[in-house]
Amino acid sequence: LYSINGSGTLSAETINHNCFNYTPVNGFTGKEILFVTVCDNGIPSMCDTVIMVMNVVPRFIFSQVISPNGDGINDNWVCAGLEKYPNNKITIFSRWGDIVYRASGYDNANVVWNGDYNNEKSSKGPVPDGTYFYIIELGNGSKLTGFIVLNR
Repeated sequence: LYSINGSGTLSAETINHNCFNYTPVNGFTGKEILFVTVCDNGIPSMCDTVIMVMNVVPRFIFSQVISPNGDGINDNWVCAGLEKYPNNKITIFSRWGDIVYRASGYDNANVVWNGDYNNEKSSKGPVPDGTYFYIIELGNGSKLTGFIVLNR
């Protein structure tokens, strides 16, 4: 048995009651303080309380492969979770460090990378197949980095 005093929900695993799953209130990010009381089913019942402090961050899922060939499947780079950071800035580089794409307010709908150049140089049209690297500034001082494989 357990109880929780916090804004999210806590549930015990059905297989192993020594583990819990925490789900924050939809859209919540920041510090969450949970007071969890855990009791056994014994007679007499024995309980203990634990204070847990968590930094809740959104879950990001970035596609690592795009194939912008017009078939409607993986034509754009998807950054799920980024919409919660509307002040984001994205920079995508080639393996030689050249900027191929730069955008603010990436939202997976209106602002997306489809594998075309969008930079300060006069380069236009599709970038070549290959591996590209990104830096995402979330707008709160945090940065995320990774890579994308583009294959038409």
